[in-house]
Amino acid sequence: MPKLIFKQNLLIVFLVGLCSLILLFFIPSDAKNAWLGGYSKPRVIMIGIMGILDLISGALWLRSVQEDNWHQKTQYRVDQVLNHNFLVFLGWNIAWLGLFFTGFFLIFTITSTDEYLGYPLKAGQQR
Repeated sequence: MPKLIFKQNLLIVFLVGLCSLILLFFIPSDAKNAWLGGYSKPRVIMIGIMGILDLISGALWLRSVQEDNWHQKTQYRVDQVLNHNFLVFLGWNIAWLGLFFTGFFLIFTITSTDEYLGYPLKAGQQR
């Protein structure tokens, strides 16, 4: 992978992670689930994980900008890992299983809602 593309990809990963982190802060919070700073526990965990991953991607981007041959060393290490057919096979299978289960649960949750199935609303509920 050419040096410029490597740096651009790391920068894009960092910026997208930063945008995702900022958007997590702008989702309206629910007062009944407030835990830390008005955010629920799952959101605080998501913010923490996204923050750590974004710091890692930012540090990798900075290192690629500061060192000239760092991308070549990294590319060599990645090539060594991907030369093992089992790891590539495992990675593709995990990706396909993730895609399948995401689609399955998305379809399952959409088709199991009351509005989709056409059930009448319970007494006192509003649309």
